[in-house]
Amino acid sequence: MSIAVYVPDHLLFGLLHEAIVRADHGCERHETEASLLKALAHGNIELVLLDLSWDNEERENLFEWMRLRRGERIPVLALSAGIRHETAAFTLNAGADDFLEIPFDQQELVARMHALMRRCHRNGARRQLIVGGFVLDNQDNSMKFRDTPIILTSREFAMAWLLFSNPGKFIPRDTIGKAVWGRGGDIAGRTIEQHIYKLRKKLILGKEPLVMLRTSYRQGYRLELCHEG
Repeated sequence: MSIAVYVPDHLLFGLLHEAIVRADHGCERHETEASLLKALAHGNIELVLLDLSWDNEERENLFEWMRLRRGERIPVLALSAGIRHETAAFTLNAGADDFLEIPFDQQELVARMHALMRRCHRNGARRQLIVGGFVLDNQDNSMKFRDTPIILTSREFAMAWLLFSNPGKFIPRDTIGKAVWGRGGDIAGRTIEQHIYKLRKKLILGKEPLVMLRTSYRQGYRLELCHEG
């Protein structure tokens, strides 16, 4: 288990790395949003630290990711310089679990990290997702419908986890590309469509479809349940 750190600034990362290692935790640095989303889809992350001081497109994409993480139990501690009340409120409403101003005291940082991880452990880390009779287990990338196993590749599972975490909501192609492949716009739409096609076939276990994977050219893909399980 390790702490994922999305911090473009080298000096700030050095301070965070020092505090994290001193507190006996592993530390993974991610300099891009795509790298972070790929680690969350495939890695073993117990906490995410996000630097939101930068006003750029990647920050807006991170806000969108936080809105999509409904039901996810990996806590997020957001960091920002020059904090304003409206910035903190917007970030927390977007899905962050706590907010800390830069510069920070390292002891306070570690205390906030531990408080978030304790809360996550007490509530039970989100290792399983149960939707409409489907059970997805993030520990071993397994999926089943009731007692019937559904064999998925690692990318198919990452795609299924994202879609089943947000039933009824369109997931943009760029978000899927970053979460599954670690890249966004340079993943051909045909590649994503091929994986969606294979996933659709594997989710048909009888004569009637259990779910529908809707496609919208402008909006992406949406999971719709055909029954309540």
